[in-house]
Amino acid sequence: FSSQEIKAKLIKLLKATAAGFLFVLITAPIWHTFNDALESAYTLYNDPDYPPGVVQNPSGLLIGLFDEIFYRQMVHNEHIFAPASNFLLLLGVLWSIACLKYMLQNRTYIAVGLSSLVSYGLVFGAVPWELIQKIPYLRNVCHVDNTFSAVLIVHLFLLAGFGLKACWDGLKTKEWKFDWLVALFFLGMMLSLYFGSTKDIPKSQFFYGYVASLVFCFILLPWILRWLSQVSHATIQKMLITLLVVVMILLHWRHGMHLHLSDSFDKYVMNPQLRSNMQAPSEAIKFIKSDVINPFRAVGFSSNLFAGYNAAYGIEGINGPDALMNKHYRQLVKEIPFDWNWGWRIVVDEKKLTELRPFLDLLNVKYYLASHEGNPAELPELRLLGAFDLNVYTSRATWPRAFFTDKLSTYESVTEFVDMVKKGDGRPFAAFQKSDSEQYFELKDLQGDQKSRVVVPVTDYKLTTNITSFTVDAPSKGVIVLTEAFLKDDFKVMLNGKPVPYFRINHAFKGVVVDAPGRYTVSFSYWPRNFTRSIWMFIVGILLMVSWVLFTLRRYRSLKI
Repeated sequence: FSSQEIKAKLIKLLKATAAGFLFVLITAPIWHTFNDALESAYTLYNDPDYPPGVVQNPSGLLIGLFDEIFYRQMVHNEHIFAPASNFLLLLGVLWSIACLKYMLQNRTYIAVGLSSLVSYGLVFGAVPWELIQKIPYLRNVCHVDNTFSAVLIVHLFLLAGFGLKACWDGLKTKEWKFDWLVALFFLGMMLSLYFGSTKDIPKSQFFYGYVASLVFCFILLPWILRWLSQVSHATIQKMLITLLVVVMILLHWRHGMHLHLSDSFDKYVMNPQLRSNMQAPSEAIKFIKSDVINPFRAVGFSSNLFAGYNAAYGIEGINGPDALMNKHYRQLVKEIPFDWNWGWRIVVDEKKLTELRPFLDLLNVKYYLASHEGNPAELPELRLLGAFDLNVYTSRATWPRAFFTDKLSTYESVTEFVDMVKKGDGRPFAAFQKSDSEQYFELKDLQGDQKSRVVVPVTDYKLTTNITSFTVDAPSKGVIVLTEAFLKDDFKVMLNGKPVPYFRINHAFKGVVVDAPGRYTVSFSYWPRNFTRSIWMFIVGILLMVSWVLFTLRRYRSLKI
């Protein structure tokens, strides 16, 4: 939309395209790895029952984009969490529409306005949700209203700037009053759409009073500016400036932070609160972390050691609010009789401990945290280690993070595997799914009677950001099981310094075959399947960018000379 010549615009377009291409190359280690992970992962959007499709706002709620109090009246609809701007922006945007004939002469306004229509269409349903659900990545956004309202507000600031400038520049023109009436007309239309579409929803007295003050300020503000441009008397100017300040406060006061006044008032404003200390010391956590011999996982009963927060203390857990989940692990834990919240959070109920303990042992859960309200004698499955700020228990039969076994079992489905754990003798074992038997045919030689199996825990763990290594003394041919999530082709495994293949074992974890007795040093390192390619793309991108910069500098210097 620039007024430059076609040749100049084409050169800019080519440069922008080249810069975008370099950006793609340089960021390849990030987006390539993410895309591969997304393809192989489970997300909550894979579940047909969650979330409730694509969430968009009805067109009648458009005015809510300029003050969230209009959304707030829709508290019965839990999906409306869209952000909002304020009525000063609304005045600017509507004034720019009132001066549209003049605005269309500004190519920048046209470009910003047209690009804003994309976000508007996504937020308020002009783009059908059926179409959104067919677009990769976009269909997984779910809260389209929230996400793209934030994008739309950026456009609104620019459009409002054009409108407010037009209002200011035209204060002394004849057309100004007409523009004001047109802006007022559009405001009335937006209010009518809102109240018409929400007529059956009860609204508070505070809401009506607040909206009345917004409309009053919307009407008065342009006139204050007009009067200021016309009067020269100092006293009147001071009065108008004071009135302008009052109007600006009325437009914005609710968006600030407020002291506590009353429950009826505070639900419409933000009260600053004293937040919880997220780094508070815990004697129970300190006690658990003092165990540095072997890796372990820990859980808390009910809301203790909340799922995911364990990472703040550097303690491994069994679950968290992860956007991407390992699909095999997800299948496994969904078959275990855990309680679930919000589609992702595992809740460990101490009343179900007898039923859950075999599975928690499988998952390498060594420590359990509980409130003092419970009676330690009520948890016979566990042993009380200490009563700190929380009671700390340990399981009597936790599976080691990694172990060797000389026997393998097979199973058809994850349900059958879970049943094997439930009915097992409590000792670690290894099993692989029959559907993998053709891919890993060498595992067939290890099948045998699990009652006579030999289990040897590994030693000398070394855990870094992306490497797990250990040592194991294998008494015979067998398999080494590592209870960390399996990702196909995303790990490099070294057995005594030599690369070896790995496979999926116990449905969600990693295994390696050893062909003979002996001492083995095993290392699993995370190296995504296309990461080497991504690194080369990054290097090429950097080299091209440096070459471009050097060429540009050289050309600039030659032109300067």
